[in-house]
Amino acid sequence: MKPTSAITVAVAAAVAVLAAAGPAAADELTGMTAVAQPSTVDPGDTVTISITVSNLHDRKITYDPIEASDGYEACEKPVGTVEPGQSATVACQVVITGDSDLNPRFSVRNAASEHNETSAHASAVIMLNSPSGEPSTATPTVSPSDSPSPGGKTSGTRSPDQSLPTTGSSITPIAAVGAGLVLLGLAFGLWRWRANRSRP
Repeated sequence: MKPTSAITVAVAAAVAVLAAAGPAAADELTGMTAVAQPSTVDPGDTVTISITVSNLHDRKITYDPIEASDGYEACEKPVGTVEPGQSATVACQVVITGDSDLNPRFSVRNAASEHNETSAHASAVIMLNSPSGEPSTATPTVSPSDSPSPGGKTSGTRSPDQSLPTTGSSITPIAAVGAGLVLLGLAFGLWRWRANRSRP
């Protein structure tokens, strides 16, 4: 095998290994916002949360009902079908107590998704007046995977100083090992070729 042919085969194999190891890109066809009004309340007050789902695609999308954090089940309402470039808003009312999640998370899924992936998610911010009269917020926490808990409920909230997870392809340890083996095979092939050329 000629050196150029060996290099071409090795590069093609490495690209195939890396492409197979990378995760699918996140759904970027849906926008989502969640706003609580009033945003500062006393224990026992009721807040109205408006959740807006926007279709950013060029075709209509049918969505599953909203998924919400524990304590915000009243917001798990149907979204229905949204036309291209349009939005749908659902509203819910929740009584806030001292034990309420003050940074509730909401998510929505494309009903036609083959892998039941989350299309978009959003968080609302609620401030609770303390006995001293000073508004306070709960310290948000987030699980390592920041994934929905069994049953479709979203568990955990994101702290302000934590960045959103990176989407797109990433190199996994398996891909790195595969690429290394391909390069090792390439080096061995070139060595054999040079050894054959040096023979009389």
